[in-house]
Parts: sequence; C-alpha cells; structure tokens
Amino acid sequence: MVFPEVRRVLVFAHSPDVTLASFAEVLHQESIPYEYVKMWEGQTPQCGWASYSHVVLLGGLMGAYELDRYEFLRREYGYLEAIFAEAIPVLGICLGAQMLAHFLGAKVAVGAYGQEVGWVRITRLAAALDDPVVGHLPPQMHFFEWHGDAFELPQGAEGLFRGDLYPHQGFRYGERVWGVQFHPEVDEPTIQTWWREAPAPLRQRDILRENRAYLPAALRAGQRLWRKFLAQGQGLQ
Repeated sequence: MVFPEVRRVLVFAHSPDVTLASFAEVLHQESIPYEYVKMWEGQTPQCGWASYSHVVLLGGLMGAYELDRYEFLRREYGYLEAIFAEAIPVLGICLGAQMLAHFLGAKVAVGAYGQEVGWVRITRLAAALDDPVVGHLPPQMHFFEWHGDAFELPQGAEGLFRGDLYPHQGFRYGERVWGVQFHPEVDEPTIQTWWREAPAPLRQRDILRENRAYLPAALRAGQRLWRKFLAQGQGLQ
C-alpha cells in the first residue's frame, strides 16, 4: 500500500451510543479528519481505500457472528477484505475486536462466565512490552468493559492482555492490526449514557465512585494508545 500523505480516519460505528468519545478529542486537537460510517443506517465509506490512513471498528450490542440478523456485518466483513489487502492499520474495540477475531477465523461466542460490565483489571502480557501501540501501558490497570461475548485468539496473533474473568483481552495480528476487548476510548458522559440503559441491578452500583477511582488514568492511557495507533503507517504527516 502507498500510504496517504495526511491522516484520515475511517470509523465503522454500529450503535448511536458508541462513539469515538475521548478519541475524537485527540483528532480535533491534531486537526485529523475522520469519517463515521453508521453501518446500522446502511451508510458506506465516502472515499476509496487509498484515502484512509487508519480504520477503527467500534463496539455494539450485536454478536460478531450474527450475520443473518445484521446485514451490515456481512458488508463490513467485505470491507475488511479490502482494508487488509491495502494493509491499512486497524484498531478494533470490543465488538470491533470480536469482529477482527471472527474475520481471522477464531471462535467468537457468548462468554462462559456471563457479562463483564464496569471497571475491569487488565494485565499486560510479555508480548505487549515491545508493541508500538500498547507497550506503554503499565503491567496492570483498570479499563471499562461492557460485553457478553468472548473471542479466542486468532491463529498467528499475539496476545497482548488478559483479564481475571476472560483470558483474551487484546491481540495484535501482523504489524497493522490491533483488537482490544476493553474500551480505551470512553469518557464520563459515555459511561453515564450507557449506565442509564443498564439493567436495574447494575445501576445500583456507584459507577460515579468507580469512575473517580479509575477513569483519569484510563483516559490518559487510552488517549496515548490512540496517538500511538495514529502514528502507525508510512508517509504520514
């Protein structure tokens, strides 16, 4: 692939409430243009693949394997064929990571231990130490999660993180593809929006107290991860 001279980020979105959140702040600060593709509305990318320097797959409530139920998943997997062929750096978050795992032939299914919702302790694995995108993260820290499905590690991928409940929390495939089960992009408004829609037993938890304990460090780490991801690729300004 001949990388574009300037960065332009393509964002596949699957739900109105799941956005770039704090990642968008970085794009605005650095004057990097980005394009949302609202897959559930039938939108398609506006430009050819050569116009995009980076691709992001956001989260959502559907399963990565529910192609018969969600037509747009079939279209998105078709887009991934072209994106991989062009070697565009890709970051998948939550559902996005599960979609990457599914696309790469790994099993994605309803998790055996139930939903993992809220602040979760994530442990960095040895393979992450030299990773250009996530190597800066500390050995352990808390990130926000909201998922019921879990993925196996794709063949040929390197595991980057593990969790106490679900072992596979992040991976790198090749030199340009990253997937993380947790949400490094969330900010306080995002969490509060999601929490208002949570089942009643979850809403009894003091999420604001948990946010005060974990969100500041997660925001800093997440935005640094994002900046390092945006630095991947050649010929970028």
